[in-house]
Amino acid sequence: MKDIVHLFTAEDISTYLLTKDPKIRPTRNVEFYVPAIMQKVYEKQWGKPVDIGFYLKDEYVARLKSEKPSRKLYAEVFEKGIQEDHHIDFLLINSVTTVGQMFQLKTFGIHDQELNTENLINYINKFQFKYPKIDSTFLITVTDVSRVDFVEVEKKIEKNTFPFSELLIIGVHNEEFFTVGILPNVGWGHYPLRDVIM
Repeated sequence: MKDIVHLFTAEDISTYLLTKDPKIRPTRNVEFYVPAIMQKVYEKQWGKPVDIGFYLKDEYVARLKSEKPSRKLYAEVFEKGIQEDHHIDFLLINSVTTVGQMFQLKTFGIHDQELNTENLINYINKFQFKYPKIDSTFLITVTDVSRVDFVEVEKKIEKNTFPFSELLIIGVHNEEFFTVGILPNVGWGHYPLRDVIM
């Protein structure tokens, strides 16, 4: 399988999410909502238009080249055509300047995961030997950023063996969307939720 990225707009994804078949497994929602939200965040940071890229299976790369774009085709691509075992879940790219960022996406604090500082530290440190060293962002979305002491997270994660060049944690609190950078540098930003949701 070739590693080929196809770019989509945030509108392509929001249209899909608004019209998708409700039988499609709901856990896939975060795989599309997060890229669409981060696309808006990075447009604000870069001051340039940003598209969302996914690594696709060969069959769907060929179909996108040969078939006329349509909602039905895009829905099939989003549901069946994305390489799920790839170490990169999505990319954000300015197609004019080719400036871009790659992301591996994880969620923490849902289902049976209790969201607190120590559990998040242990969760992050689990990945230190799971992936090869790579120049991309390890992006974790949490349900409530107020339940985590990020200073403590920065102190206790295994920085020297962490395989990703950047560690970014995102989440919501009091109608604000927060981005918390842990690696390579500590920093944070916040946006009114209405400015980044679709």
